[in-house]
Amino acid sequence: MSEFELLILPKNYLVTRSHWTPYYKFVNKSYDKPRFQYECVSGKRISSPTSFLSDLDLEANLDALLFILLGPKDVCGKLQRDFDLESQSLQDAYACDIPKEYFEKLRFNASKVKIKEINDDYDLQDDLYRVLASSGYLVKETFDNQLTLELTAFTSFMRSLGSLTFEFVVENYLQNLKFLEYTNNPQISSQKYDKVLIEAYVIREHGLVDFYIKKCKFQPTTYPDKLFKPELTTTSKRIIAKAEFSLAIFHREVDII
Repeated sequence: MSEFELLILPKNYLVTRSHWTPYYKFVNKSYDKPRFQYECVSGKRISSPTSFLSDLDLEANLDALLFILLGPKDVCGKLQRDFDLESQSLQDAYACDIPKEYFEKLRFNASKVKIKEINDDYDLQDDLYRVLASSGYLVKETFDNQLTLELTAFTSFMRSLGSLTFEFVVENYLQNLKFLEYTNNPQISSQKYDKVLIEAYVIREHGLVDFYIKKCKFQPTTYPDKLFKPELTTTSKRIIAKAEFSLAIFHREVDII
């Protein structure tokens, strides 16, 4: 039977894994789409396979969890998706997106998602052709019964799947605090929380503000935007500007049930 799989990459996997090439490929492919379309940012999101963890801030903060949605093997096996192709143009960046004629066959059904916590022996390269979406969550701080997470590695290769996968994670791993079972950090997991705050860093010029607000239920914050200019070569978040743009912080509050 055709089914989706949601891979969970726990802290233990992030600590021990040394081979990140397939992850480097799909994250860059997704981030290449706004990079080539709007030409605000210079360079790939992940500079090399060996810098995958550090470029996503996962290396400095391993109290994190990464989720990857895989499509059904029988459907994805019919698609021609080449993640090995380095994007040199906007057309290349969209080369791994799912064609419209497959939307119905890959309609997301939360009740038919198989959960798979991967171990050290797992190699994503074997399933790279099935990758449809991903989202990562880094623990930033715990304060006043609130757990603050930063959203990272947020990707999608089919319309609506990014927000649907994100919502699936919120409902099944964040609002019930099941997320904490994978951190192996008693200082975090032993505390009592009333809410989870998810922060997202969004480039306004990439046209994603409405997506975060309307599809993912984020809200603007009072933090001022950070302005990036081409002449500034050293910037936060490892972002180098090709044209002037603003980086905004949005957040979503999730009440614990």
